[in-house]
Amino acid sequence: MRRDLDPPEQTVQESRNWLVDFGATQSPWHEEARVGYAPPRFLDGAELLSAGLARGAVEARVSHSIGAVSYYHSFDASTAGVRASTFGSRQRVDAFALDAPAGRSWSLRGIGMRVETEPTQFQPGGLGQLFGLLGRWSIAPAASVLFEGAHADFDPEVGPSREGWAFKLGVGGTAGTLLYSATIRYTDADFVNPANPGFTPGAVANRTGGDLSLMKSFGRSSASLQYRHIVGGATPGSSSTSSHEDGGTLSFQRALSPTVSAGASGNFVQDSGDADPALSLPSIDRRQYGGTLTASETSGRISFSQSYAYQRVHDAVTPPASATVQTATISAVGTLFSGFNFSAFVSGTRSEGSAAVGRTDQLLVSIQPMLAVPSLWLAVQPRVSYSQSRSSVFPGRTHTEQYQALVAVCPPWQRSLVSLQLSGDWNRSRTSGQPNPGFQSRLAAALAIRWGAGQGVAAPPATVLPGTASFAPPQGGAASPGKPAGAGPTIPGKPV
Repeated sequence: MRRDLDPPEQTVQESRNWLVDFGATQSPWHEEARVGYAPPRFLDGAELLSAGLARGAVEARVSHSIGAVSYYHSFDASTAGVRASTFGSRQRVDAFALDAPAGRSWSLRGIGMRVETEPTQFQPGGLGQLFGLLGRWSIAPAASVLFEGAHADFDPEVGPSREGWAFKLGVGGTAGTLLYSATIRYTDADFVNPANPGFTPGAVANRTGGDLSLMKSFGRSSASLQYRHIVGGATPGSSSTSSHEDGGTLSFQRALSPTVSAGASGNFVQDSGDADPALSLPSIDRRQYGGTLTASETSGRISFSQSYAYQRVHDAVTPPASATVQTATISAVGTLFSGFNFSAFVSGTRSEGSAAVGRTDQLLVSIQPMLAVPSLWLAVQPRVSYSQSRSSVFPGRTHTEQYQALVAVCPPWQRSLVSLQLSGDWNRSRTSGQPNPGFQSRLAAALAIRWGAGQGVAAPPATVLPGTASFAPPQGGAASPGKPAGAGPTIPGKPV
């Protein structure tokens, strides 16, 4: 929930985030159930057979040595925690999975999904179905193979129906100090995942391509290479124009001493495509390239890092879209004494483009300490940030001030049964030569409840609310406020 302190002083529900897990075992049977806001667990690792974002749902699973069966049913048609999704479609999702008996080196799962989509002003509603297989095969540590295949159809209330296939094949493993992975993907022109319209690369129709990743260690040094190739509009039955994308990243990292390291990386992307007169779209001929230099040092309990990044975009079709961006950053993170740590950040960015765009200089300074007081079950995390922006096209400067504070209370009752988080922020933006408003203030509260019961049932992990990160305060004279999970009561801490 969020409460605005300024008129009209509205209270807004920002997200729904609760989850309850149940489990029971009567050998050789095992039953599991989950109620709350989450995607189906049996779709973990899937790309073509993904269900998209989390929804309010009920999920059940029964497993045996001969296999397992799972079922998922959504009771809330909207996606959770994403305010931008309000313009998207509301959907009802039913999904199931059948697992073959698990082998030592392989697994095979059959998946089905049925999705009812409500119409909106942006797209028609309809009924979609998706069926597929997800399999893995491990060949010792040297290699593992992943296969995913899907067939989907969508029957909209208005317009023709769509039906197509999609496949993904990947291999990865290690060979000495070399880590490698390679993946190829194919999706028909009429393939559509009704529950996940483009949230993952494999859910985008009418594409063929693949990617390659290599990483090699050389003593105190390491190097990595990533490359991808995508072709669009070239699958059978496609009515759209063709397009190509080639991109890659090459990076190198070396430890100069136990406390000093340095690295460099470069990237390149080439996009090209034919014009589409039917949609009044121009052709594409765009290149992006750049690089980054980094360095880091550690002195006692404090770590410093510096970086410089350069990126250049050259658009041959639309020259005004060409631009150059340079960014320099200095940061420090450390622990001054037990229970108190901090982070500081300074960044400067210069963007240059055509005469119409001009040059823009930006400066950002941020300081964020954190104090944990275990005896009071309390953590306090303030933050102060200041940013400045100046453009060569528009006169004047823009200054933005942000003052934020977060207080988290986590009593050690029943291993953090209840924790409370309060946060407030005060923001103000001013532009020289213009009338400027005063501070805008806001207060937010989050309550987390964690409970486990029953013999042989493992306690669930501590809840991490959307937009928060958890940390554990020091216990009994611990030297650092960042203890591992399970070492003490967890206090959700929002990196404001």
